[in-house]
Amino acid sequence: MKLKLALAAAVVAALSFVTVQAASSGEEKPTPRPEQPKDQAKEQAKEEAKPSEADAAAIRAQAPTYPLDTCAVSGEKLGSMGKPLDMVVDGRMVRICCKGCTKAVAKDKEAIFKKLDEGVVAAQKASYPLDTCPISGNKLGEKAIEAKGLVKRFKTGRSFVEVLKSVDFDACHGDVTMVMGPSGSGKSTLIAALSGLLKPDEGKVRALEADDLWRLSNGRIDKFRLDHCG
Repeated sequence: MKLKLALAAAVVAALSFVTVQAASSGEEKPTPRPEQPKDQAKEQAKEEAKPSEADAAAIRAQAPTYPLDTCAVSGEKLGSMGKPLDMVVDGRMVRICCKGCTKAVAKDKEAIFKKLDEGVVAAQKASYPLDTCPISGNKLGEKAIEAKGLVKRFKTGRSFVEVLKSVDFDACHGDVTMVMGPSGSGKSTLIAALSGLLKPDEGKVRALEADDLWRLSNGRIDKFRLDHCG
């Protein structure tokens, strides 16, 4: 009888010890969250994906004249991968082929905006209503500036370095013209000669109303540069 009582007391003590240990550990089992019904989760995802009222208004306004028929990110034909997705970034509508392109829109938005601008220009160019420059009034396509046989030499010690060697150049009204070349090839010298900043040793520059820019007085050259050169 004494043996049974001793065993019972040992079991009770062991159970008490385990209970104390569990309580002192401070660990609590997380309460399981009730699972949402699948239909409810889908509806919630749809609501989160909907554009804001402002974005929706921007899409309605820009969609009829959206200039691209390919995804602004992947280049895939819109509609080839299901219904295209419309987004608004900095107030501009961007149409992509699928959700997989969403992150790339924010990352490459400058390149995407450039594509949109090029698409707008291409779409409007055929039906552009003016044949004259809206600022200067000059006929579009006519030469705004023309240079013939420009030569410019710089003295270095006892010799001369010829930077411009009989250079011809022209640019038309309404065109965007770039002067490109390696360092030291004479780009800055050419621009300076065309803009009335640096007189060439030889050659002629016809610019806008000036038939020969470098035959004008210093005051008129300064006025030309002030009015027409940035």
